[in-house]
Amino acid sequence: MGVPGSANPMLLAGGAAAYQIDQSLRFENSDHLYWTPSSAPSGTKWTISFWFKWGNPDGSTPPHWPVLLSTDNQFSEIYFTSSAATSYPNGLAFSTGTLPQILSVAGTPRRDVSAWYHVVWAWDTTQSVSANRSRYWINNREIPLSEQLYNGAQPSQNASSNTMGSTYIRRLGTRNGTQGSFSGYLAEFVQTDGTVYDPTDFGEYDEISGAWRPKEISGITFGTRGYYLKFDPAATNGIGHDHSGNGNNWTASGFTTSGTGTDVMSDTPTTNWCTLNPLDTHAVAALTDGNLAITGQSASKNGLGTIAVNNGKWYYEAQYTTAPSTNSGIGVATIGTWSNMSDMDSTPSGIRYRDNGVIYQNGASQGTFASYTTNDIIGVAFDCDTGQISFYKNNTLQTTLTGVTALQNNSITACLYNYAGNMAVNFGQRAFAYTPPTGFKALNTANLPEPTIKKGGEYFNTVLYTGNGGTQTISGVGFQPDFVWIKDRSSAFSHRLVDAVRGSTEVLFSDSTAATQVDSYGTVDSFTSDGFALRLGTNVVSADGANRNGDAHVAWNWKESATAGFDIVTFTATSTSMTVNHSLGVTPDLIILKKRNSADDWGVNSSAFSTRTGNYLLLNSTQAIASSATTFTGFSSTTVSFGSGFMTNTATYVAYLFSEVAGYSKFGSYTGNGSTDGPFVFCGFRPRWLLVKRSSGIANWYLVDSVRSTYNVIDKALIPDLSNEEETYSNAVDLLSNGFKPRTTGAAFNASGSTYIFAAFSETAFKYSNAR
Repeated sequence: MGVPGSANPMLLAGGAAAYQIDQSLRFENSDHLYWTPSSAPSGTKWTISFWFKWGNPDGSTPPHWPVLLSTDNQFSEIYFTSSAATSYPNGLAFSTGTLPQILSVAGTPRRDVSAWYHVVWAWDTTQSVSANRSRYWINNREIPLSEQLYNGAQPSQNASSNTMGSTYIRRLGTRNGTQGSFSGYLAEFVQTDGTVYDPTDFGEYDEISGAWRPKEISGITFGTRGYYLKFDPAATNGIGHDHSGNGNNWTASGFTTSGTGTDVMSDTPTTNWCTLNPLDTHAVAALTDGNLAITGQSASKNGLGTIAVNNGKWYYEAQYTTAPSTNSGIGVATIGTWSNMSDMDSTPSGIRYRDNGVIYQNGASQGTFASYTTNDIIGVAFDCDTGQISFYKNNTLQTTLTGVTALQNNSITACLYNYAGNMAVNFGQRAFAYTPPTGFKALNTANLPEPTIKKGGEYFNTVLYTGNGGTQTISGVGFQPDFVWIKDRSSAFSHRLVDAVRGSTEVLFSDSTAATQVDSYGTVDSFTSDGFALRLGTNVVSADGANRNGDAHVAWNWKESATAGFDIVTFTATSTSMTVNHSLGVTPDLIILKKRNSADDWGVNSSAFSTRTGNYLLLNSTQAIASSATTFTGFSSTTVSFGSGFMTNTATYVAYLFSEVAGYSKFGSYTGNGSTDGPFVFCGFRPRWLLVKRSSGIANWYLVDSVRSTYNVIDKALIPDLSNEEETYSNAVDLLSNGFKPRTTGAAFNASGSTYIFAAFSETAFKYSNAR
């Protein structure tokens, strides 16, 4: 069935028609479903599979943490640990009532609110190996024992779990109907009775994007007491209808399944919708109703959307459900560039329609129009291509403003500013109150444009390997790299940078001013179709640096192409002022420059600098941003220019030039807040690699990735300006489905009031990405 207000069925990434989930069910407060089995199912073999999307991870309800599935009186549950827990905050916990109680927290925090997770729990106590009796996967990644926290023991052989092996009441979304309310969305909830399945029976990797996504459930043996909940209100037994054919139907309590307040949403794992983002520190803490409402405010608070766009035409609706105080408003904002609504009024960061009728932009009134109050519906239609925005009150056009600079060349999202009142927003996951203007779309991932690069791994990839002290071929990159950056993780050896333009044996070191070294220490012998070959250098009898025996190593690999926004330029200076051609076709956002034939610093220039010309950082130094008119002197779509601050006549150089590609790379800045609840930084993709430097003060460069640290919080860091071995940096950042968020108070990532620049490359574009 199609949910009113849902997007039309879409084809995935230009491929064949993919399986589409039509609806999810939104849970809030004591909303839940329950079912009492008429006879006890198998307690020794079963599988649970479901998809979920967080509402507010901080919305746990005492005296119990948020519960997804529970069995009354048996302490047999799937639930989340408290967001304030010292260990495993927002960890996904699996508990059985079998004595001794089995408790496992699968990995560390699951607090990404912008996309969907897939969870599989397979229970088979007939297995002779204890570790195989209770297994967990999140987005098809099995959670190893090393990432699990246990309270008790692994189940004994043939032990029966009360999660299945009893006739006690089962509940979704709560414990005992009154405790542990889950805030968020569930889709495709399945449990089998007597048969164990793998995640691949419920999901698959999309060939085009590489993202994990649902597939149609077929060939599943549900057993007598298995069930399959699609939450379809049009089914015979409504949202609790069992689609397994067993007739194990559930009873709904507290849900609304039609009309403007419906809890049946088209926000699903196959079409992910915009909501308000509690991870954004500009946002309000008191978000409810699946992050579509702001409630209980007694002071000024903001709410920003999880989807930001920089092109196309978009529409959403919002209203006050209780009367606001003067100066509250509804509009749009440039994500990540302002700290409060005063900033939004006085800078080109956004525009808002206040409840008193005044529309503000750039610190000035754009005119006074109709005021609005409780239950009036404000429609916002904004065009990022033309810089035009229209505001509607109850479907009556109030004004259309043109030339709105905030809408152009920025990542724009919905912005609600609330003072005292309660607000509700609809991005289209339920039916709009009014028809959007012609050509304007709702904010969901199906409507986002197809990214140029759908699978980041085709142009950038990270590989790990163990050195052998001699020769070996490193594979698994997925393409023939043109630029390889290698670091020994176990020992203090310099970062080694090689590229196909200079030649694989010509090595530079990011932590040193040294000139090129050729064929020294362990070195890259050649680039292969799937990686690179290593051999022992001839200058010393050692493989230190790239291939030390027994040491762990990481290699970051890039493919050079204009499509990926990457060009390697080498040149010889013919004067102390040089203009050099490049092939990007757009102005580069990041330039890294190094003299090759003699010692000199690494110069770095970013479009994220508030003033770009003449400003620079040094990759091999902790220094803050510095200014010299003779360093980086010009930038265009075909050339870059350098002055005498970096140029020496007859010297040879290499420049690595990067331009931003939507959904694949991002080069920007953010302001630290000195809190473990750091600023949310929107990238438009799930980062695989992140480089951060405090530009307003002295600090090291820091480099993290999702391969060395496979789950949040990301804690394994390397320092490009030092040769240090890999360090564990407690709670550095969360890498999220649409960006990242510092989780530390430290100066490396998040000193209060400090400015940071960053460079990030994608694992998966947000159009397709799962939560992390």
